[in-house]
Amino acid sequence: MFGNKEMIDLKPNRLLLNPKFHGYKLSLDQLTVYNVKLEAGVCLTSLPESQFSFQQVKLFGRHNNLYADSHYENVVYFINNGLEIEQLVAKKDSRPTQTRIVYTIMNSSREQVLSRYNVSMSFPEKALAVVSDGAGKLCVLQTANRLKPQQWKVQLHKGWQ
Repeated sequence: MFGNKEMIDLKPNRLLLNPKFHGYKLSLDQLTVYNVKLEAGVCLTSLPESQFSFQQVKLFGRHNNLYADSHYENVVYFINNGLEIEQLVAKKDSRPTQTRIVYTIMNSSREQVLSRYNVSMSFPEKALAVVSDGAGKLCVLQTANRLKPQQWKVQLHKGWQ
């Protein structure tokens, strides 16, 4: 495949181009910003002095502590200092008021492990969440409908007692 030195010529299909398009315009409209007071702070992990490679700095520097739910619009999550997953629902044209704790990460070894990473989570399906404590433990949670006030249940765990 790579041994073939034939040049491929890519040409745009002129029928699909809009001749009246003059580029994108930057909007200077003010963005709406809401502040929500948190009971417990966001779980932050700083880079230990013993870890200083480019990859480690990049790993810690690019981490976002706010997790958007791709299956439910206007729903975001974060993990607080107490390792509790908190949900915030931002309804259109209304100010978000408070967060709701949906799950608490139990039996985490974050305090005992010296080389720990950021806690993280993702939503692979509409009724599942995957959570890592950043210290070697992984958990798959059954969430059901995340807009309803119910606790999440452990479906599979690796490393948790």
